[in-house]
Amino acid sequence: MSILTRYLPPVPQATAAKMVAENALKGKLAIDPFGAAPSWNAAAAYAGVRLILAANNPISRLLTEIAAAPPAADEAHNVLAALAAARVRDERMELHLRALYTTFCPACEREIQAQALIWKREADTPFARLLHCPHCGVHGEFQATDADREQAARFAGERLHHARALERVVPRDDPDRTHAERALSVYPPRAIYALLTIVNKLDTLDLDPRARRILDVMLLHAFDRGNTLWPHPVARSRPKRLTVPPVYRENNIWLALEEAADSLTQVPDPTPVPLTRWPELPPDDGGICLYEGRIKSLAEQLGETVPEAVLTVFPRQNQAFWSLSALWAGWLWGHDAVEHFRAVLRRRRYDWSWHTTALHAALASIRPALLEDIPVLGMLGEAEPGFISAVIIAAHRADFSLETVALDETEKQVAFSWNLRPIPASAGERTPQGITNALRDAARAHLLGRGEPCIYLPLDSAALTALAQRNLFPETDTPAECYAKTRQAAQNAFTYHNGFLRFGGGEKKPESGLWWLTDDKAAAAPLADRTEMAVVRYLMKSPGCTLDELEDALKAEFNSLMRPPRELVMACLGSYGKPFGAGWKLREQDAPPKRRAELAAIGRLLSRIGKKLRFRVHSPQNETQPLIWQDAFGQPRYTFFVSASALLGKFLIKQEVAPARGMLVVPGGRANLVMYKLRRDPRLMQIYEANWRIVKYRQIRQLSENAMLTPENFEAQLLLDPLTYDDEQLRLL
Repeated sequence: MSILTRYLPPVPQATAAKMVAENALKGKLAIDPFGAAPSWNAAAAYAGVRLILAANNPISRLLTEIAAAPPAADEAHNVLAALAAARVRDERMELHLRALYTTFCPACEREIQAQALIWKREADTPFARLLHCPHCGVHGEFQATDADREQAARFAGERLHHARALERVVPRDDPDRTHAERALSVYPPRAIYALLTIVNKLDTLDLDPRARRILDVMLLHAFDRGNTLWPHPVARSRPKRLTVPPVYRENNIWLALEEAADSLTQVPDPTPVPLTRWPELPPDDGGICLYEGRIKSLAEQLGETVPEAVLTVFPRQNQAFWSLSALWAGWLWGHDAVEHFRAVLRRRRYDWSWHTTALHAALASIRPALLEDIPVLGMLGEAEPGFISAVIIAAHRADFSLETVALDETEKQVAFSWNLRPIPASAGERTPQGITNALRDAARAHLLGRGEPCIYLPLDSAALTALAQRNLFPETDTPAECYAKTRQAAQNAFTYHNGFLRFGGGEKKPESGLWWLTDDKAAAAPLADRTEMAVVRYLMKSPGCTLDELEDALKAEFNSLMRPPRELVMACLGSYGKPFGAGWKLREQDAPPKRRAELAAIGRLLSRIGKKLRFRVHSPQNETQPLIWQDAFGQPRYTFFVSASALLGKFLIKQEVAPARGMLVVPGGRANLVMYKLRRDPRLMQIYEANWRIVKYRQIRQLSENAMLTPENFEAQLLLDPLTYDDEQLRLL
């Protein structure tokens, strides 16, 4: 279900079932204090967990109800047909709303509907229109006509529906009316007219409660598509504030309703999940118990109902969603339905300090009701340092003892686990300098263990994890102050003076560029090289494995903050793997016996070429030593390392070849992986560009047959077959 997904946590539903299975939660009673991810919660319930869910936001409650019982094949379209047939004066609702967006095709000149009108902020009329002509097929963006501008201008002075839109949310003399007015300001006049024309008909439609719920969800989609928070052009919009973009789309409201019906019909598995209302608990085989209110009130009512786990998705602070939720709830159910919720309209700024306080209040309210030995599990999407800090600090201040933080760099998601055993005494000094030192040491240990530069997110997460596990957060009066002081300590810790350096990025933007160390002598082998070896081992052990199985195996092998990103896994799979059934197996040419024979053959060719070019050839005594070409004066000119792998750290970092030129000779199938590693690691690229060249096996074979080869044109011949890079994720799909 894609209704309102641009405001909801972007966490895959599949992770819910995995979390339930991996933590043996099937049949157990869990509690979610936030209710922020309706479809994810439904997936967890479908996997067998019994979930008590607190949902103070009435819009989230509605989405949860529909996620738990998705419409069957024709339900949504039947409901839309009932709405379409409603009368607006002497006209059908559908025809009346379609007429609001009537325009003419610039190609065939027939009357059609505009999909959207394009506006500049502060302009009085649209300047362009998005069209898809059903008659001649022309589609795209076209200049607005005089008729389009006149049509839009007709609604500029329309105040009746504007007043009605406010009245549905707050009474006339209510002090929150000005705040509702601010939320309503992101709607263009034509959209207000269209939406309130529908809202005014809701109570007269002959719909049963189930059909009305489906219509309410479809209207949510239209409510969202009707606002001006749609930048143009943009591929993906996730608004967090009520800020109109410089250029925006005014979407066609009737087409939005059709989109909603289609979306609700495309739910992969419409099997319903049992849904009850508090205090009736879900059945033993899984379901959702919905509590309509704040988690603090629910915690006070739990009594003898003892949760056996906490399972949640953490919400992100989002002024746009919460303000619009109050507006939408009023439109659907009247101002009485949002009387205890519309306070969200008053808050205009949601920063991470505020969010830390809000998360802490929710977690602290349920803490007394939880037993010590239960798992506490949470996820967040759109991972960034401020969000992760807010969650870790809020939970720590609520006496949750952090166990693990698992970061998926590819999807920008984080999975947390806590226990409820007493937090141990501080393992270090809680002075400002002591906290800074602890952050520095943890970040340094992470980079040394990773063995390669990384983005800021895992570095910062590793440091915060260490701070929580050593109980070294600043002692402050409030969670917000703790957040502020911790972020300041991190800023003080990650400096050149403390041994950190940056590749790229702005000085005041720690999230940009890649982080590394001024002293890396104790660093482990690069994560990319270890991932390559792990992928090869798994392909050899498990021919026919799927990508998901491979990634699960890698997650078990690597530290939770060093899990290889999918792009790296795909690059390794593209280098070594071959489709096999529904999965992958090791390519035949990469079988160890074949590669050993090929290594020996390439070594013999290098010796032959070197002698042909009148170099003194020093052959290796074992496979760890290089083959060296020396000139007539005994000076090394080229040092060759023949490898079957793309383990660049083993050669570029560990081997000193100067003053000779380093030559890493690899199979052609490794070239793309080599190039990928060089592109992702600027430290390796610097070493490579200074004194190395990557040579493919086939180049050595070709040179051995080149009668025109000389010492002078040797390197020029190598340039005829340069390294290139193709995105494996695209190539293998």
